[in-house]
Amino acid sequence: MAVQPAQSIQPPSLEPFEPEVEYPERDGRPMGETEVHIQCLIDAREALRNYFRDDPNVYVGANLLPYYERGQPFLVVSPDVFVTRGIPKLPQRRTYKLWEEGRPPSFILEITSRGTRREDRVVKKALYESLGVRESATR
Repeated sequence: MAVQPAQSIQPPSLEPFEPEVEYPERDGRPMGETEVHIQCLIDAREALRNYFRDDPNVYVGANLLPYYERGQPFLVVSPDVFVTRGIPKLPQRRTYKLWEEGRPPSFILEITSRGTRREDRVVKKALYESLGVRESATR
């Protein structure tokens, strides 16, 4: 009887385990401090959506939570309005995960108020630059 060579047994490939992480859709903060702030946010978002309406690869978001590090749901920022070129306009998003979208926003607009001015112009601006956002503005 002939001896068959042993077949090499390959263990199943194991993908790295990633625990289920919840990325909240709200941060508990109000959309704006005043009616004027909220109206400016809505007007800016709608103007940008209208401007890019014919481009299926420009996403315009507002008051949405962009998460910028996978597995770290506490590393989040909430720009008032943002535009990302090079990603599909649809589907609508409930959150914005940089690692899924493949790129940071191209432009961010912060509508400041007395209570958010320093955070918007210093803290958030530095974070946006570190994430690769090419343009940002405060109003």
